[in-house]
Amino acid sequence: MSTTDGKEDSIDLASLTIPERREHWARALEEDNKYFQGMGELRSDASHFCCLGVACDLYDPTRWAEDQGFTSQYYEGRGGMPPESVSEFFGISNQEARILSTHNDSRIPFNKIAKKIRENTNA
Repeated sequence: MSTTDGKEDSIDLASLTIPERREHWARALEEDNKYFQGMGELRSDASHFCCLGVACDLYDPTRWAEDQGFTSQYYEGRGGMPPESVSEFFGISNQEARILSTHNDSRIPFNKIAKKIRENTNA
């Protein structure tokens, strides 16, 4: 579980409520130049992520593994949807994950996806 957002003034996400974690996730999509939007998988290379891949990275950035022979990376063996631990941590339902993934892969920008995350509970 994430205790840092990679910045000097780290945040213990585990100590936050789910709405606060979701806000942190939305802000990371909008403001953090660490994350660039990728399509089709949670993480396509070192800096290109699906919006759900950003949630995975915030949860625990040490759980990524490279796909042998490819540039994409898997999170706990998953390439397209986050594991249950990440979904529960951020309060992401299966329906919301599918909707957010579709928005992401339809090239809806991160800032608009962040708005959906804030509005939602059903994206």
